[in-house]
Amino acid sequence: MRATHTGFSVTLVGLIVVTSLIALHEASLPCAFGDVPVLQQLPLQNDPPAGAPFSGHDQFSTVVPAVGATGAEVLDNFEVSVSRKLTSITWWGAPLQPQAAEPHEFFVQVYDNVPANGNVPSHPGNTVAFASIAAPGFGDPGEPLYTSTQVSDPGSPAGLLMEYSGALSPSFQFQANTPYWLTIYTSPDFTQPGLTWGWHTRDYTIPDPLSPVDSLVGMVGGLPVNQSGSGAVSQGYIGNSNGFPVLQGSPTPLSYSAGTDGPAGIDAFGMNMAFALYNAPEPSSLILGALGAIALLAYRRRR
Repeated sequence: MRATHTGFSVTLVGLIVVTSLIALHEASLPCAFGDVPVLQQLPLQNDPPAGAPFSGHDQFSTVVPAVGATGAEVLDNFEVSVSRKLTSITWWGAPLQPQAAEPHEFFVQVYDNVPANGNVPSHPGNTVAFASIAAPGFGDPGEPLYTSTQVSDPGSPAGLLMEYSGALSPSFQFQANTPYWLTIYTSPDFTQPGLTWGWHTRDYTIPDPLSPVDSLVGMVGGLPVNQSGSGAVSQGYIGNSNGFPVLQGSPTPLSYSAGTDGPAGIDAFGMNMAFALYNAPEPSSLILGALGAIALLAYRRRR
């Protein structure tokens, strides 16, 4: 009887240790267990037959952090098919100067949607989520870090197309079938004066079956054109006291560029940007699974 009791006690201690470790390392779970794609708008990179035979371009997406500074942001609208907590993001782009170093920090900002009204198209409203993702060696304590990989060499004057990935902390909670607007930008610090970065255009020939609003909107030069929502816009901003942009004025719809993004006539279609959103298993479900497994083991040992 004593041996059985001892075995059960050891199992109970194991249960406590395992559940404690899972709770303490919640931030590492997406990497440990793998992320599930929720939305994927892949980049133009001249890769037929899988995609379009065009390299695309990097749309200027750099915000001057100075107080009172003005400029314009590029924002893309999207929806998810199921309400999700989004835990990581992948995006594509490149510095816009030859041989430029990678940005020290990126900012991911999400806005709710203001419906179209008369001649004013739908556009971003209020900020609903914000996160910063830093380059290795440049982040604040606890700030997520991004990885970057060169995936091909069209896109910018630097001759690079880079794929970036990083965790969203805090995670973003989105509701299904609800329009949102996303912007990804960099704000150069004093060690990178003059750095500019561009967000890459989406490959419109590759549909995204995960999106509830991605659809075939036409053909151009024998190529299918898929578009998510109404397409990206450019909107003016003014920097506030914290250096973050506050949107101002009316949005300007953005279109693909003939020659770099597609054949003649592609500029008749609204542009989407290249990014992907991911969801990771909830820590609570993992803990419950661990509890169940260890409880079953304990029961069998007692018998």
